[in-house]
Amino acid sequence: MYLSFCTQTGCSLFAEQAVFPSITIYVMPVNPRIHPLLFTSIHFLVMNTGDLLGRYTCSFPAFRVWSCRRLLGMSLARVFFIPLFLMSNVQHQSHTMPTPPVINSDSIFMFILFLFGWSNGYVSSLCMMSAPSLEHNAQLEGRIEDVDVAATIANFFLVGGLVIGSIASFAIKGVICQCNPFTA
Repeated sequence: MYLSFCTQTGCSLFAEQAVFPSITIYVMPVNPRIHPLLFTSIHFLVMNTGDLLGRYTCSFPAFRVWSCRRLLGMSLARVFFIPLFLMSNVQHQSHTMPTPPVINSDSIFMFILFLFGWSNGYVSSLCMMSAPSLEHNAQLEGRIEDVDVAATIANFFLVGGLVIGSIASFAIKGVICQCNPFTA
């Protein structure tokens, strides 16, 4: 009954957990003057700043999206970030990329990471706001007693998306290192 908004939450968080930080941590700076540890620290700051600003954007009524189809589309579109990160300067101890990266700029990588973080905060917050909303969830119309159930189901799918994304990160890591991701 409430699954439309809840599955969107799960889809949105699947994309995040599949690549951040398990895959993005292997993106190394293209500029040799930037220390990899500093790059990694900035990478976490950029992602979390984007996430915070995405959640903050939802506080403005003009930027709220209540349409179930649009939220699902935005959630599924986040999967396209995965190949963008894989086209960056991904390096792994056991395997280095034989060809130069397609995205050969630290600034572009950070911008993509910022958009990824922003979209994560924005879409996740919208889904969590929409599921238990009496006004915007047509399946709850006039059923105030089901609001708690809708919120609980949304939280369940949020955690489910995190779990499935974490499992998927092993498959993506296997593609990067061309090895068994559980041993490398």
